[in-house]
Amino acid sequence: MLLVELGGPLMGSRVDEYRAEAERCRQMAAEVISPLDKEAWLQLAAEWLSLTSIYERFGSPVESETEN
Repeated sequence: MLLVELGGPLMGSRVDEYRAEAERCRQMAAEVISPLDKEAWLQLAAEWLSLTSIYERFGSPVESETEN
């Protein structure tokens, strides 16, 4: 069965994970020398934040595991 998780601990955990990934990308951008590498890391950070925004807005399909 497919459920949509809107809010709750699962969503918070996932959003926190995405934000942490964005922060890691920003840190990497600050450490690299090449402007192209910096741009790539900043783009990845933006993608993680975009994913965070989408997840907060719409939630994510979650498979419900039931024991038989």
